Amino acid sequence: MSVNLMSASAILKNIFEFIKILNLASHESVALWDDLSLTNALDWVDYCQELYTEIKGQDFEQDVNSQMRQMVAFLDPVSCLVLSVDSLGCARTLLVEALISNPRFPSSSQERLYKILAKCPEGLKILKEVQQKCSETTSCLQLCTDVLSSLTDRSDYLPSLRCDLQASILMDSIVEVVKHIKKGERFDKYCQCFYNKLTQTQEGWNILVHLFTKEVSEFPEEGTHHQDKILKAFLTRVKEGMEGDISTSKFWTVPVATLTKASCVSEQFFLTYLDALLVLGDSYLPYIQHGFLSWRCEEHLTMKELCQHFQKLLESTTSSSPDRKMRILGAITDRARGSEFTVWQDLVRNLMRLFKQG
Repeated sequence: MSVNLMSASAILKNIFEFIKILNLASHESVALWDDLSLTNALDWVDYCQELYTEIKGQDFEQDVNSQMRQMVAFLDPVSCLVLSVDSLGCARTLLVEALISNPRFPSSSQERLYKILAKCPEGLKILKEVQQKCSETTSCLQLCTDVLSSLTDRSDYLPSLRCDLQASILMDSIVEVVKHIKKGERFDKYCQCFYNKLTQTQEGWNILVHLFTKEVSEFPEEGTHHQDKILKAFLTRVKEGMEGDISTSKFWTVPVATLTKASCVSEQFFLTYLDALLVLGDSYLPYIQHGFLSWRCEEHLTMKELCQHFQKLLESTTSSSPDRKMRILGAITDRARGSEFTVWQDLVRNLMRLFKQG
């Protein structure tokens, strides 16, 4: 049916179906695809490529671009896809690339895909281009998709990509999506979905904290506002998550050096980290180890580990931030004076000994 004979809502609804299929092609659920699923997906991309010829260059092209970018915020699983009308023109290439680069795509369906593409010169051209691209390099968009997928679906898929690089890739892509979200409620839900995805695993927590290790001012001016807004939304959820049993949080699986670095960059993260440490310390209980009194919390975080968190946080404070050091020391000493038998008295003694040795 010609675009001219279709309503705008029908066109956008059909485009959204394509976007959902493209998103699922990079997800673990692709393992459930059969021949019918693959055929259906290819039919949709062919339709979108026809749609492209009737939308491209029209007065409403920019409106469609805007709508497509907003659609990403509605995807489940959460996604960083950045699409436009031009994406419709290469819909088949995008789908093939997503499927071939996804190790969960069944080999039987892969063989079926190859046979379909081999039936025409255009299909062979797409297959050759995609195979070459996947073997030589990975686009930022594909990396973002892979980072998200690796958190729960392919835990060993990106072992060589440092967390700080993964965080940078994700933030760039999140900003690209968020800047097209107009409703506050939709923004909140998108950030919540992203936060939920990241905090499912230890690796995800590492990436989440790494998001706070880069100065907001280091980002392009256009994205600075959105970057700051996203980080505030994530930090709000970190605080909310710590209102329960903080000792069981995967937050403590993040390396101390990463937590300290994030605290140096972000004042709000520093305050959140310090509050979390104080609540964690309050949960420590006494126990006898080799005939000596010691302390630990329910998740067996030792006294030594708690001391290391405070030590590194204190060491990270510089002459330019004396208020931070005073805030940390004041909070610890207040707790040590408040009771005669808590972990805080031992913590103060251990910190004093460590800094004398240093």
